[in-house]
Amino acid sequence: MTKQRPSKEELQRKYNKLGSTIKVGKYHKISVSTAWQWMKDAGIKTWKKPSKEELEAKCKEFGYNPRKIGEFYKVTPAAAWNWMKDYGIKTNKSNLQISQEKKPSKEELEAKCKELEYNATKVGGHYKVTEPTALKWMKDEGIKIKSYNKHSLEKAVQEYIEK
Repeated sequence: MTKQRPSKEELQRKYNKLGSTIKVGKYHKISVSTAWQWMKDAGIKTWKKPSKEELEAKCKEFGYNPRKIGEFYKVTPAAAWNWMKDYGIKTNKSNLQISQEKKPSKEELEAKCKELEYNATKVGGHYKVTEPTALKWMKDEGIKIKSYNKHSLEKAVQEYIEK
C-alpha cells in the first residue's frame, strides 16, 4: 500500500515541528529513506554535511560513534557513518562489536522481520542498530528483504562486511 504524499507545506511544517527526517518518517509511518525522498522531491533542505574539521571535533566528543553523531546532527547513523567514511574518519570498532552483541536469535529476527514487513530500516530501528547492521543480520540469516535505503546502504554494507 502506497502512502499518499503530503504537500510540501505540510512536510515543511512537520519537519520544523519534529526536527528530523527520522521523526517525519515515524509520524507518517514510512521508512526514513521514503521520508528523505519526499523531502528531497519537495525541495526541503533537511541537513547540511558538516565540514571535515567540524565532524572530526564531534567524532572526538562522541567517541567516534555514528549513532551518537547521527543523533547530534539529526540524521541516521548510516548517514553519519557515510560522512565519516567520506572524510576518512575511522569509526569506533567497539560499536560494531556491541551491535553484534545485540543480535537476536534467527527465530527472533525472523519473527520481528515478519512483523515489520521485512523492512531493514524498521528492523534496525527496533533493535537500535544501523540499517547496514540490520541488513547484514537479515542477509546472514537468509531472510528476505523488502525495503532499505538503497542509495547508500548497499555500499555501506559491503564496506562494513569487509572491515
